Amino acid sequence: MSSDLIFWICAAALLLLLEVCLYIGLRSSSRNEVENTSLNRLVYQDQFQTLNQELAGHRISKAVYDAELSELEARAVEETEAPLVNYRNRPWIKPASIFLLVLIPFTAVLLYFSWANPSLVTYKGTPEALAAAQPADRIGQLKTFLKESPRAVRAWLALADEYGREGQYKEALNAMNEAFSVSPNGVAKTADYRVQRAVFALETSDPMLRSQAVSDLEQAVKLEPSNIHALELGGIVAYQSGQYAKAAEFWQELLLLTPQDSPAYSRLLDAISDAKNRAQMNFKF
Repeated sequence: MSSDLIFWICAAALLLLLEVCLYIGLRSSSRNEVENTSLNRLVYQDQFQTLNQELAGHRISKAVYDAELSELEARAVEETEAPLVNYRNRPWIKPASIFLLVLIPFTAVLLYFSWANPSLVTYKGTPEALAAAQPADRIGQLKTFLKESPRAVRAWLALADEYGREGQYKEALNAMNEAFSVSPNGVAKTADYRVQRAVFALETSDPMLRSQAVSDLEQAVKLEPSNIHALELGGIVAYQSGQYAKAAEFWQELLLLTPQDSPAYSRLLDAISDAKNRAQMNFKF
């Protein structure tokens, strides 16, 4: 049985247990009110009959009968009607409980698919654990693990790293794409992973993937405006692609993060000036 299946079984069992607890609480609350009220009425009816029998048998006087009857009626009214009044003052309890019965499982599923990172409960491997194996073995181990746990995002990232070390950049890019698909609100919204995917795309030397790399670098800058690697590489890729205005934009942002007394600052100024001139002339190699 795969770890993903075990996870889903456990999650479903916990949700079912919560639903049962809410349902039992709802049913027992209503039933106890009715049972308590009915029991009180029976007790007072029995006492009333006993009082009447004592009066009929001349064991008590009419005055004593009237006094005890008044006291009995007062207690009956106090103990049997008060719960009914309180219940009428809280008519929202039952619909609120029913609403929670429906809302809780729906919200749990929605939050899981929106924010959860399944790999945190399924992926047991670490870089240290794989270090002793040969590269091919490490890749094989990760691929075997991912067959059973295809939503383990950290395993996809580890596989991408292994392919990258072996120079298999297309495979590394495919693994990164899987990680982005599995974790759209985690990995896909992390600037460093955007930069890493752009690097893999560029290393494939496939011109069709260059635009994807530029897009990833732009997204990385939006996610983390101070990401120096994204700004530097974005400018280089845009310049090499003939997008000189875009290259100047990347480098101008990088210039703001560079110390003015450093050699890199003057080199950036020259690169920005060159990119702007080429953009104005619409000059391309």
